[in-house]
Amino acid sequence: MADTIVTFTSRSLEEILESGGSQEWVLNRKNARKANYLVCARNANGEAGHGPGPEAHKSGFLLGKISGLGPGDTKPGRYIILISEYAEIDEPDLWVFGRNPVHYTTLEELGIDPDAVDWQPVAGKPTRPQKVSANVFDTAKELIAKQLGIGVDAVEITIRT
Repeated sequence: MADTIVTFTSRSLEEILESGGSQEWVLNRKNARKANYLVCARNANGEAGHGPGPEAHKSGFLLGKISGLGPGDTKPGRYIILISEYAEIDEPDLWVFGRNPVHYTTLEELGIDPDAVDWQPVAGKPTRPQKVSANVFDTAKELIAKQLGIGVDAVEITIRT
């Protein structure tokens, strides 16, 4: 089972740490919620406006412990993969996963040993507490119940972080 999300990013290590994670990703939330680790690989040809890092194109440069998922900063429907700890890695030619900039795999398949790195705490924003009105849940439960043709009391909402 995949325990790792790999992102192909143009953001620098400093940008990722400052924001508390790697962001603006379209994710398969079911797979993403099961992941424990984030690996970032350098996209040296990526999005303009981001400070490119010194790493070689396609090389893995960051390993992070995932602490949760949150909404991205700029684009609706995109997410930030939050990390609580990180380690700098140097994995040449790690990105071999094609055009989609998000890939689900395992650290074992990547050849990365999480016990062999120097973990550091993320000093940026490792978590983003969400303030959600109870009314949002009531509305969501009503919509789900109506769509399924069941009573509102039969609907439960669980949030995993």
